[in-house]
Amino acid sequence: MVLFNRAAAPGSDASGSGGLGDNPPQSERGTITVTTTLDVPTSQDIDPRSAGIMIEALIRQWNLEYDYNPEFPLEELRVVDWTQVRDDAAIHDKETLAEFRTQMAQGAVYPPIVLMDPNVLVDGNHRVAAARGLRRKTFAAFIVKFNSVDLAKSFGASTAQLSGRRLTSTEAFNAATTMMNRGMADDAIARSIGRSVTSVREMRRRNEFAERSARIPEITKLAEGISEKARIKLAQIPHDAPFVEAVRVAAETRAPAKTVSEIVQVATAARTDADAVTAIRELLRKELAPAGPPPYRVVIPLEVKQARMHLGGLVKLAADPASLLDVASPDLRADAMAKWAQVRDLAAAVIELYGKQ
Repeated sequence: MVLFNRAAAPGSDASGSGGLGDNPPQSERGTITVTTTLDVPTSQDIDPRSAGIMIEALIRQWNLEYDYNPEFPLEELRVVDWTQVRDDAAIHDKETLAEFRTQMAQGAVYPPIVLMDPNVLVDGNHRVAAARGLRRKTFAAFIVKFNSVDLAKSFGASTAQLSGRRLTSTEAFNAATTMMNRGMADDAIARSIGRSVTSVREMRRRNEFAERSARIPEITKLAEGISEKARIKLAQIPHDAPFVEAVRVAAETRAPAKTVSEIVQVATAARTDADAVTAIRELLRKELAPAGPPPYRVVIPLEVKQARMHLGGLVKLAADPASLLDVASPDLRADAMAKWAQVRDLAAAVIELYGKQ
């Protein structure tokens, strides 16, 4: 029952046949109550397909062939691990199951479940469990013709977001891995699992690190001790030789995050793989103490670091000293000679100091 208030002239017929249409002056208006009855639809009047409009739209967006069965027999349903996105704890969560069952018993209409043709459950574990708990024999279902299990699981991850229950970190990572194996782009994966593109890229690097370290026996065991954040960074080193050296250094020295970032920086900045390996060894490995009790760090002064960097570049040019002559700037000749003389004197002094060690 809904009540509406409407202005009317005093003494007019409550049915509206009196002076309401005569538009009396404002001073003569009063108030009458008009009562009407609205029919509230029952759960039997609501088509479950309309409740699943977002799921059906997603099926069409993914360009999948499907059928709709408003009364799919639950006794024919198959529930298997290999199509599930949620972990066992989430699927069998008693609190969630009780909530679904209570609402369903009170007439709530839930969206159709999603099946992999002909009868394998992809999405709808809680709906099925609640319906079976209420001894229902059928449930509305979208029966989708997925061409692979990976595609079914990828779609299941997308529909999981529609339920309002965010995927856990592990569920999201596993779903993203499945989608990556299918060649899906990072932005598409991000939309499907409810994560940022940056997060998906980091997941991709974690997988790349795992795959590469497993493929190279000499670092497979060492890689197990690398932290997740370090793995994400080290995976950015594209070539195997510097990647192997970087993993070895990071593992043996238990390198902190800052040092791992430095390793990646020098490795990716080098022109060749050999240069990258040398840079990692010379500039970073000597800075860190080998792992063991206690794992003290050796502190290298900034001046020593800078000298190593410059010496590495100069030594590469030792085979052709003429290439260092600046013949195009005669006005700078005297200054250049003075600086090279300083370098000579500095080198002699440092060599003498090394000889005294």
